Amino acid sequence: MANYGQSRSICHLKIVLLLTCTIFAAALLSCDDKESSSAPPIKEAGPNLQTLADWPFDADALFPDAVDSINVKRTESIQVMRLGEMPEFLGEMSDHYISYNCVGVAVTTFDVGGVSVDVQIAQCAELQDAYGLYASHRPHGVLLTPPGAESYVVGSTRYFTHFEYFITLSTKQVADSIAITTLAWLIDRNIESIPETPPFFIVFPYRNRIAASAHYYPYNYLGIPNFNSVYTIDYLSGGDTITVFLAPDPSGKQYISLRSYAMDIGNLYEVSTTIRFEGGHGLSFEHPQAGQIVAGLARTNIVGIVGYGTLPDEALLSKWVDGLIK
Repeated sequence: MANYGQSRSICHLKIVLLLTCTIFAAALLSCDDKESSSAPPIKEAGPNLQTLADWPFDADALFPDAVDSINVKRTESIQVMRLGEMPEFLGEMSDHYISYNCVGVAVTTFDVGGVSVDVQIAQCAELQDAYGLYASHRPHGVLLTPPGAESYVVGSTRYFTHFEYFITLSTKQVADSIAITTLAWLIDRNIESIPETPPFFIVFPYRNRIAASAHYYPYNYLGIPNFNSVYTIDYLSGGDTITVFLAPDPSGKQYISLRSYAMDIGNLYEVSTTIRFEGGHGLSFEHPQAGQIVAGLARTNIVGIVGYGTLPDEALLSKWVDGLIK
């Protein structure tokens, strides 16, 4: 009987220990579940290098054949640099090109009426990427001319963008601009698409725009992690320059990331009630380098101002938001 009672006590003890371990394990799993169900940490987005390496490339097919009637002929073979070769060819600029989803570069040289013209065609994944890469080279206020969706000349080099391509043509003499323009038109004619800039720029306010100041940033605008696909235009406001921006955000995830960033740097503020952001979703914070930013939601987009600071800025943003959400 004593042995039986002792065995039963030991059995009871084992059951209690098993239940205790089970409850403890469940508690740990519950904590893990709570941690995993919370918002994941914001991670920097960037180009998918494997996708870019595998992207179809056809920029080399845009170079024209010889045109005897206007004395145009190619004098060098066409070189193609895909993702792996771009660092060797572009040097320090390769990271900049890749940040705009550049999938490759084609280069060659032409003789145009006795003038040597070097040509480079960079191909990006999408139209807005090519526009962004082109705009990153363009000075503010420069005179825009055809061909392409947008084009300008600085010194002895013409830059233009059309569809997924960013093209540069250069000579050794500024006086040879006719030669590069002639060749630019021939290349532009070989691009089988309508020349257009990214459509989001159409919805920006028109008054007080600074000429040739539109830009596009695929990733991490102003160094803000996961703040991507941002379109901007600069404006004059009270003697200062401000930047107005728009980022498509149909899921709302980018707005959450932007708000988290402002909270992380410790200076998130409320916005003026005169700016009627959709659902009251608006925020204001001081960016470490760019100054005050005011932003909020309007028609599945994040819209706002960088360098915000005056009453005219508030009026501009308020009217724009009202127009977008009508």
